[in-house]
Amino acid sequence: MKTNTRIKTQNIHQENLDLFNNLQSLQNIKKKTSLRKKPQTFFDFCAGIGSAHLAFKKLGLACAGYSEIDEKAEKLYNLFHGLHYKNHGDLMKINPDDLEDFDILIAGFPCQTFSIAGKRTGFGDERGQVIFGLKKIINHYIKKQKKLWHHYLKKQRNQHLLSLQKEKKKKFVL
Repeated sequence: MKTNTRIKTQNIHQENLDLFNNLQSLQNIKKKTSLRKKPQTFFDFCAGIGSAHLAFKKLGLACAGYSEIDEKAEKLYNLFHGLHYKNHGDLMKINPDDLEDFDILIAGFPCQTFSIAGKRTGFGDERGQVIFGLKKIINHYIKKQKKLWHHYLKKQRNQHLLSLQKEKKKKFVL
């Protein structure tokens, strides 16, 4: 009997510790984003009424825009979050170059076509194709970031080479 109670107590302790660690990591994210001059941004695809928007906003991130095709959901999104966010509409028709820059992509894409509760038509359903629209946008931003990263590395490498040259000159003078 004592061992069962001890195991239950250990499990409860571990669950509380896990919860504490999760809260700590969320607070760390919030601290990191609040220390920046410009907060990290997110783009809310398949936004619905903006539940994810609310969560990311509470973490200190800023919304760069959203994409939602349901008019009723869009009205609620605007009611909850304000009219100052641009709805880019159907993500399957979005040109990634037209999007504002963002740091994090969030998407609650339709799962009905894959769900046991749905008809399970998968990619055969128009809603099942949404993942490919997201992939197009992600690939666009990966290419864009690689160019920025390549430029940054090039700049860093040149600065490193300059500092190495200065060190060699110092050694030569000594």
